[in-house]
Amino acid sequence: MGVGCVALDGYVLHRYRQFLSAGWVLALVAVVAVQVLYQVVQVLRVIPQIKEFDSIMPDENLAPDSPLGEAIDAAVARFVNKLFFSYGITLGLLGVAAKLLSLRYPA
Repeated sequence: MGVGCVALDGYVLHRYRQFLSAGWVLALVAVVAVQVLYQVVQVLRVIPQIKEFDSIMPDENLAPDSPLGEAIDAAVARFVNKLFFSYGITLGLLGVAAKLLSLRYPA
């Protein structure tokens, strides 16, 4: 979804470059840049915690049907949902911006 955000942002900027002021271009780039940066920081922050947890816990405690395994699955699912929700919001806003620009400046 991150690639989709960057691609849609690039499309909007390219398609409407003659109509957009520098402020609008900066705003569209900033929205996607902040979103991608936020997601990268979130992933980089969680990876060491996962590696540390994996090195401490024996494998038999991580069976999918164990309470600990279920808790880990729930935490991972929540993290992935957060990533997709954030990218989904960004894609939606870029889609709305593209639609509004197409109504204002038809081809």
